[in-house]
Amino acid sequence: MASSDEALYAARRAAERLDKMLRLEWAKAGSQSETRVVHTVSGTPDLMGAIMALTKSEVLVGIPKEKAARGGEPVNNAQLAYIHEFGSPANNIPARPFIHPGIRKAKQQIIGLMRSGAESAIRNQDRQAATTILEKVGMVARNAVVREITNPSPPFAPLQPSTIRARLRKTAGGRRKLRDLKKRGTDLYAWGAAGNIKPLIDTAQLRAAITYVVRKTS
Repeated sequence: MASSDEALYAARRAAERLDKMLRLEWAKAGSQSETRVVHTVSGTPDLMGAIMALTKSEVLVGIPKEKAARGGEPVNNAQLAYIHEFGSPANNIPARPFIHPGIRKAKQQIIGLMRSGAESAIRNQDRQAATTILEKVGMVARNAVVREITNPSPPFAPLQPSTIRARLRKTAGGRRKLRDLKKRGTDLYAWGAAGNIKPLIDTAQLRAAITYVVRKTS
């Protein structure tokens, strides 16, 4: 498992490769090992920056501390999101990014939201209207990230046969399916690659943990 410092360094390096209209950061929050994702999307001119200055707030999309726990499991949702976003070669886990691609795909929609209301809010110094815009941006970004987990494009790297077996063995129906696949001599890797099992959706805890918040900046 990467340390918080390593996670932050890796994310900053990744952020350098993003479009200038996106900023991706990973940080440690509080005393727990929590990874959060901060995305800001700017229009032209820098409307998001102006909105943030007016409201003294920022939009955070990802997994906050209160949603990180996974029912006593040693790896929490925030850490799991980091592992999937960047991969873990030491554990033979390929990168299956969903945060960066999801936000990038929502970029034009977010820019449209900013252009439709931000200029007026800034001109009138309307903090409530500006905060409403941040809430809308957060919801659009959150939904885009969830969609990327459910229907990634391009598709995620397929699961390994050992992972597929472990998943199917969790339920009676899955065990029946596994016996049937074995009886038919089915190649589990090819079966998974054909879309019969979704890499990031098992218990759905990770997907359910994705949210957004509008928080005051320090």
